[in-house]
Amino acid sequence: MSNNPQTTGGTASKRARQDSDLDTSAMQRLLQDHMNVVAEENKLLRKDNEELRKQLTEIVKQLTEVQTLLLSGKVQPAPQQPPPATKAAIAATSAATTTAPRQQQAAPAQQEWKTVPQRGNQTYAQRAAKPAAPTAQKAAKTANNTPPVITKNDRRILIPRNPKNATRSNTLEVRNTVNKSLARCNAPARVVVTSATYNSVGTLILTTREDCTNGDVLKHKDEIFKDLKKIDGAIQAPKKDEKWAKVIVHGVPTGAVDDGAAGMNGLKQEIEQMNPSVKLVTTPRWLTKPEQRKDKGFSSVVIAIQSHKEAEPILKKSLWLFNRQLKTARYLAVKPTDQCGKCQGFGHHAIRCAEAAKCQICAAKHETRLHVCNTCQKRGKPCEHGELKCTNCGEKHKANDPTCEVIKQARKAPATNIQSAATKQTLVGTDAMDQTAA
Repeated sequence: MSNNPQTTGGTASKRARQDSDLDTSAMQRLLQDHMNVVAEENKLLRKDNEELRKQLTEIVKQLTEVQTLLLSGKVQPAPQQPPPATKAAIAATSAATTTAPRQQQAAPAQQEWKTVPQRGNQTYAQRAAKPAAPTAQKAAKTANNTPPVITKNDRRILIPRNPKNATRSNTLEVRNTVNKSLARCNAPARVVVTSATYNSVGTLILTTREDCTNGDVLKHKDEIFKDLKKIDGAIQAPKKDEKWAKVIVHGVPTGAVDDGAAGMNGLKQEIEQMNPSVKLVTTPRWLTKPEQRKDKGFSSVVIAIQSHKEAEPILKKSLWLFNRQLKTARYLAVKPTDQCGKCQGFGHHAIRCAEAAKCQICAAKHETRLHVCNTCQKRGKPCEHGELKCTNCGEKHKANDPTCEVIKQARKAPATNIQSAATKQTLVGTDAMDQTAA
């Protein structure tokens, strides 16, 4: 066997040429495949272009037919409002049309708008100038004749009592006494009180008939008060059930305001004097109890405004108090038994909830609206594929199911003991400043 260097070098060179030929052949095949793909894509594009060309031809054909019909007068376009510069010319043309036969009119030179014959020998300009049909006026008249909607609050009358724990009278006797007073005052037949009840703090609540407002009854409040005083000596003057708008004012210095009546009256004067557009319907009150703000330099107060409309500027612009601009927030009144839609606890609103979210359907740590079934993709609602679980008691039902033992216990238990098994919440703001507690 020969070890000649020349022979060895020639073999290596031959192999290199063979590898190069193989690479070139592979590249040629790849290039050919790529060209075939491009050719196929071009074929598809030409096909799409042909389809688009046919569609465009059909559209042009339809437009041509419409234009032919318009020019023939068989189809007339909808009347258009002419531009201001040509109104005078059209008015002159319209006048000439009504005074001279149509066959003898000569077309005005360089006229921008043409008059097209319409029903009753009227031009488009004349039809456009005609007053609108009385449909809108008729609808407005009908709307004005619609009686206003009477809400539940519009039918309620509050009669405070002092002392609040005084002996209560028979509610049916109270109702009949009020109706006898109304009949003696010759009130209309619809002005009737349908029920009388006492709330938890002893306030007497009268409810009128569905078509009667509290204002209709209170026109005779002096006679009603005189008659009711005979059967319930603790009652005070009747008044409407008005829902005030309540606003929280944050950052009020605790050292500048006393807890007593004098301090609250002084705070009321400060608020109204420094904010002339604000009129309070009653004295403010602290949001928290004295022991909760004992070591705090600043705390929050609740103020009451006559209406939500008057409260909106306060919520947007805040208030000036004690040489500072204080932040405000909407007061959300909740009862101790109200359930939070976020954590499923009790005694607070979801907007003010500081706890982690719990699903109302499966008790997982996410908001209820984010609950998704992996089978049917149903969102935010229970379905037959998933198992219900209550985050409060662990049973197989939704967290807000009225049959839940925790909810039953919450509704029966005193307000100070209400809490869910899953979470505890400080009941801030539940001592709501409500007129019914007056």
